[in-house]
Amino acid sequence: MKKIHRRGETILNLQRQVALIMICWILSFWCIRQENSGIIMYQLNNSAWKKRKKDMTFREWLLYTKYRKEIPRVMLLLYFVIVVIHSLVLAICFLLYLLGPYPEIGGNFAKGVMWFDVGWFVILETAFWNWPNRSPNYSRWIKKRRGMPPKRKK
Repeated sequence: MKKIHRRGETILNLQRQVALIMICWILSFWCIRQENSGIIMYQLNNSAWKKRKKDMTFREWLLYTKYRKEIPRVMLLLYFVIVVIHSLVLAICFLLYLLGPYPEIGGNFAKGVMWFDVGWFVILETAFWNWPNRSPNYSRWIKKRRGMPPKRKK
């Protein structure tokens, strides 16, 4: 594994690109799922959460189909963007390696994914930051919807 230096910049070879993208993918997937599960736990009480979780399939777990009303659309959109962007950049890096190899372009894509992950993570942590307590402050941005909506009387 040689590092190629041009003008003080390190160019990542394919192994380092894949490693960087996979590490970012795993960490960002874990972080966004943790934020979404915190929002779900904030919205639901333990009984409702356990009832929904009991018969959940892998597809429902991955796509959040049972929790679409509890999780804000922005968070769902960010979740799906993270899943898609990382897989696309990984495929682009492999494609550039097969066509070229073009380590400069693939390295820039890998570094771009890393900075994208750092950016959204800092924005989310700043938005839900609660300094004296260690738990996030979801009430700042999300209204609590507990229980069933009241039935309309005719």
